[in-house]
Amino acid sequence: MPGLDVLAGSVGHPRGNDWSEPALSHASVRISSRLRSLGTAVPLPNLDVRPTVRTLLAQLEPGIAVVTNRLGDLLAYTNGFDLLARPVGLLDGQYPNLTRFVFTDQRARRIFPEWERIADEAAFPLTFGAPSPRSEQLVADLTASAGPDFTRRVNSRQGSSCCYRLTKPPPKR
Repeated sequence: MPGLDVLAGSVGHPRGNDWSEPALSHASVRISSRLRSLGTAVPLPNLDVRPTVRTLLAQLEPGIAVVTNRLGDLLAYTNGFDLLARPVGLLDGQYPNLTRFVFTDQRARRIFPEWERIADEAAFPLTFGAPSPRSEQLVADLTASAGPDFTRRVNSRQGSSCCYRLTKPPPKR
């Protein structure tokens, strides 16, 4: 693995110890991108949910409840949520992600009657906190796959808070 000076040079930062806070922040984003391009894997999502949160979810059964992180990873949910989400494809894949579903799955526009607001809500948390390799990868993936629908929202840094309303899909025949 290359040293910090080599990586810093590869992203355009002069070698040495002249690391101001803005330069360090910018370089860390560029270095993260460079590491990915060198084949360094982006870490898997941390799916740990505290026992107290799991206890709370159990108390909400048979209701509809879900716990996500700021990236939209579905960390835990009630059986009621499973019954609603699985038929519409929200739980598809090894690591279901609400944000990815909203922006890349055409079914999302059908099941969320207020899709525009839901999309605003899904993009807004991606602007919180310091970038991580996972958040950078998700933003890059959604920028490429969802285009302006996503980038306009993630760059606006605006969100609202409300509940999600879904339209029940017709029964399968």
